[in-house]
Amino acid sequence: MKRRRKRQPRAPRQLAGPLDRATNPTVAWLHALAAMGDESWDEAIAALRHFLELADKPEDRRTAYMNLGACYLALERYDDALAMLDEVERYIPDDPEGVDDKMTERKVN
Repeated sequence: MKRRRKRQPRAPRQLAGPLDRATNPTVAWLHALAAMGDESWDEAIAALRHFLELADKPEDRRTAYMNLGACYLALERYDDALAMLDEVERYIPDDPEGVDDKMTERKVN
């Protein structure tokens, strides 16, 4: 029978610097997700807009626009939701998820 060695607790990771709410996209992203979870749609929209000001990766922007579309859909702002799908397609035009979402919307209308 092998004896297991006790794990030594690790020191918490040190961040490179303090989290700045104004310039850290991760903070804006987490704020948006929390607001969406609480169904605080207007707050989530503001946080996602702020995230988009800071985000530079096309994949991140695509996901943010998809979440913005979901927020607008929850608020029954259908034209705004469709405009967000256009933005999704603009950032990653060959993404099958975005194309499927757009086709579903067109079939419904």
